[in-house]
Amino acid sequence: MKVRVRIVWGLMVIFLAITVVPLCLFWLWPHSKALDSEFKEVHERHLLLANNLSSALSRYYRDAVAGYEIVSRNLVDGKDFAFADELLTNLSFRHICVAELKGGRVVSEVDTQAFPCPEIIPAKRFAYFQSVAKEERTILTGVLPAPDGQPTLYFLKIYGDRLVVGAVFTDYFVKLGKQISFGRLGHAAIVDQNGRVLAHPLDSWIAEMRDISKVSVVQRMLAGETGVETFYSPALKDDMVAGFTAVDGPGWGVMVPQPVAELKEKAAGIQLSAMVVFAAGLALAAVLAAVLSFALVRSLKTVTLAARAMASGDSSARAAAGDRVFGFDEIENLKTAFNKMGDRIEEVSSRELEARQRAEKANETKSLFLANMSHELRTPLNAIIGFADMMLASPLKLLGHDKRQEYVNDISKSAKHLHALIDDLLDLSKIEAGQFELYEEPTDLSDLLRDAITLVGTAAREREMDLSIEELAGTVSLFADERVIKQAVLNLLSNALRYTQIGGRVILRSSLRASGDLEIVIEDNGPGIPRESIERLMQPFQRRASDVKQGIQGTGLGLSIVSRLIELHGGTFLIESDKGQGTKALICLPKSRVRATDERHQAPRSA
Repeated sequence: MKVRVRIVWGLMVIFLAITVVPLCLFWLWPHSKALDSEFKEVHERHLLLANNLSSALSRYYRDAVAGYEIVSRNLVDGKDFAFADELLTNLSFRHICVAELKGGRVVSEVDTQAFPCPEIIPAKRFAYFQSVAKEERTILTGVLPAPDGQPTLYFLKIYGDRLVVGAVFTDYFVKLGKQISFGRLGHAAIVDQNGRVLAHPLDSWIAEMRDISKVSVVQRMLAGETGVETFYSPALKDDMVAGFTAVDGPGWGVMVPQPVAELKEKAAGIQLSAMVVFAAGLALAAVLAAVLSFALVRSLKTVTLAARAMASGDSSARAAAGDRVFGFDEIENLKTAFNKMGDRIEEVSSRELEARQRAEKANETKSLFLANMSHELRTPLNAIIGFADMMLASPLKLLGHDKRQEYVNDISKSAKHLHALIDDLLDLSKIEAGQFELYEEPTDLSDLLRDAITLVGTAAREREMDLSIEELAGTVSLFADERVIKQAVLNLLSNALRYTQIGGRVILRSSLRASGDLEIVIEDNGPGIPRESIERLMQPFQRRASDVKQGIQGTGLGLSIVSRLIELHGGTFLIESDKGQGTKALICLPKSRVRATDERHQAPRSA
């Protein structure tokens, strides 16, 4: 019992220490970070609002320019434009007037009923329009007072001897600016390219088109900058912090300011709240420390017993689930975590067993590979040694010429088979190690394929095979490793001749796909390959079951090596076949390796 009491007191001290330290940090943090946090939030929120307003204004500007130019062109050309009035109203246009470039007399117009064009544009205003208007592009002026005194923007463009003037209300800007309001005095302000107010909480500033271009943040907007700045506001006579940016296209400026005093008040409120939380948390921590200490000592007993059982070697030991303690889930979560740990240990043990079994299987595979290769290497070596011994055992003069020739031929065939086997193994090992080097150069495709046909021609004639080649029309140059491509084609031709019945047919065909890729096809009418066996035969050391039964020599490396050599050229290799349907081997090389030149048609020929 005394031990239990000491544990409880010890846990209470620990809980109090753990709880009080974070509370102290929580209380101290607002005093040093609250104001910084408020400014950081301004950077994120105000700048986001400014960018959103800028995007909306940029879209409005593009729409207004497009609408102005469509209506202007139709007015100048004397064409009627349906829905022109509706379009201008939607874009806040007062009117669009076409005036003679000399004199300013209005000759055509599109306007709303309340704001028609004047018969003659006032001389002083017209002279200003002439000074800034361009013939090659649309010009937008800064905000100016209309004849009735309302703030107005003007679109200007010269068409020959005509000047087209589009007057736009600033209502859209005012409406858009009033949508942004937060805190007591947080707002949005929009200025034109000259720093004059288009939208502002003070209606008087909008009406008089107040020039605030001297304010530092406005100067940065007009310079095309984006950011956050603290500045003195003449309107509120206080320091403000604002996110600001420029509008892409017209050069307007947008800012979203808020008084710094509001941020300080909010930070002070956070500090006071933190102090209240600290006091309440300290009292609550003392109560909870006592409660949790008793609860933990009682509830950890099941976990302790399970841990002892697991340490003794019982990996199936688990902590028994119990009722929640005083409404908290921490104890049950601990039990759940402990049980999951036990499950994980059992899972890891199971995986270790599976890994050990896979390692043993891999070792068996390695042993089988060594046994197969030992057999493959020994077969030609035994033939070479056997026939050589036979020739050594009998004096050459007692052997007839035919017999000697037979022995020498058999020795040569076995040596070539052994040499091919070693070459395949070396090629495979280089490819696996990533050390196979391609010697790429331009080569004539026709010469390459004809050489391959020539090399297997003798074997085809011996088996009375119909071996033919169908070439592309024109001269095709292939940028590749000629030896490698020829090796792949020879391998596939040899396979086709080997597995096709005597008197069968083998075709070597080349063509260009619609995509420009080069396709080389070796097709035979042999017994074919069961479709479900094709994927397996593309792997190293895999052979057809019939090869073993019929004593056909081979290592099962050919198709695997061909596939990898073609992949090194950025191409693809696949087999299309099924039992009793013949076999089609396809090599596809990318168009980047193919160059086709002059046309010279040549009919297919037989080897």
